[in-house]
Amino acid sequence: MVLIVVLIGVAMWWRDGLLERRIERRIENRTSIVDQIAPRPTDDQAGNPLSAPSNSTPIAQKPESSFEADFRQAFSKFYQPPDGCDVFRSDRHMVECVNHKMRARNEFYEAYGSPPIEAD
Repeated sequence: MVLIVVLIGVAMWWRDGLLERRIERRIENRTSIVDQIAPRPTDDQAGNPLSAPSNSTPIAQKPESSFEADFRQAFSKFYQPPDGCDVFRSDRHMVECVNHKMRARNEFYEAYGSPPIEAD
């Protein structure tokens, strides 16, 4: 009986060690993947505000030109959504409302100039 209790204790201890090693490996794998995707700054760049900025600024963070901002603001004042497009009743209804807005935007661009060029 004592032997069974000892064996169960050893098995549980061994299993806990296995789980800890698995967790450590997963953490190491994730940190290495994160480092590959977005390398951390070196000690020279970490606290230095004068270090050269990276050229890989995402498009979403690039400032919008005043022309593009004016163009978008003018369209938002021009566009009148059809009745019932405040809340979508179904996926099909949502597609119809979005298509209506896209057609209206294209008509607006044709009437008042070409749409602003968006970078890839």
